[in-house]
Amino acid sequence: MTDERPMVLEVVASGKRMKPDDPREVLRPATDEELAQWEFDEAERLKGNAMFRRMERNGLLAASDWTQLPDADLSAGAKAAWKKYRQVLRDNPEGPWPEPPEVAR
Repeated sequence: MTDERPMVLEVVASGKRMKPDDPREVLRPATDEELAQWEFDEAERLKGNAMFRRMERNGLLAASDWTQLPDADLSAGAKAAWKKYRQVLRDNPEGPWPEPPEVAR
């Protein structure tokens, strides 16, 4: 069974003395520590994406708050469509989300 680790390109000095003008490149498998750091970085990126999506969803909810006010100039059917749309936003905080209903008055 082969270990299918990602490969890392590392620049190392040749010979015993480190000389800035004498580098060479070595392709080697990633270490456990590097893999752990990459997994952590990816988890943080995904967490950031989820936070951004929730902020976007919160903005959509805030922009449609007016549709649920008692004095909103909407028909009963339009108000119900907006209520359903807002519930989908709440149920799916990271998407996907439907298009908002038409603003029919």
